[in-house]
Amino acid sequence: MFCFQDKAANAPCVTKVQPFSFDKRPQRVRSRSVEPPDLKSRGEECHKPKRARPPPPHFGVPVLLPKVAKSTTELHPFSFDRRDQDLPLRRQERIDRVLEEERRAREFRARPTPSMDQPVGLPIKEVQLPTQSRPFNLEIERRVEARVAKWEKEVQEELRRQREAAAGFRAHPAKVLENPPFVPSGSDRAPTEITNFELHSDRRAKDREAFDMHRKHREAEIDARKRQVSECLRGEAKL
Repeated sequence: MFCFQDKAANAPCVTKVQPFSFDKRPQRVRSRSVEPPDLKSRGEECHKPKRARPPPPHFGVPVLLPKVAKSTTELHPFSFDRRDQDLPLRRQERIDRVLEEERRAREFRARPTPSMDQPVGLPIKEVQLPTQSRPFNLEIERRVEARVAKWEKEVQEELRRQREAAAGFRAHPAKVLENPPFVPSGSDRAPTEITNFELHSDRRAKDREAFDMHRKHREAEIDARKRQVSECLRGEAKL
């Protein structure tokens, strides 16, 4: 327990120590409808049970859902139970039908004998008439009739204009027969002068020959210098 100090009185506050008592502790209430009996006996106020707030309304969703009528499930046989029972019967009927058809196919049936009362000969040959040709009636021919008629009209008009032009043709007089004949005139240019020409191969041959002569002179000078140097060395060695 706690003691609060009074501001008006400066009296010292003393804490009272009380022993623990487990018997006086309130019991837990398991059911909200049943209140503990010791609360009323002790004179304490009774607390009301807390209730949850209703959920906020949602637009378009009803707060109270309609009650669903519950009914017991009725047992019905499976759809394939009857089919499975009839399947062996249908298979046996199919087998019997195939066997009956094979048995009938094996039976011998003779053809009837020909009648001897009427003479036997070749059958009458049917004469087939030749194919009668008919003109074609094409859709494209009907569509181009107008264009063909227009083209033929233009051709006739062009032929008429050509005939009129040929009827009014007048030839010009032949003045070329009266003119003097053509006489060619001489050229005023001087005749071409022929000069000496020099081939590139000839010029290269001359250049090569001059180069070879220069190289030979150069080699001769080098050999002469070598001999002179060798002779000088020999004279110094003898001394």
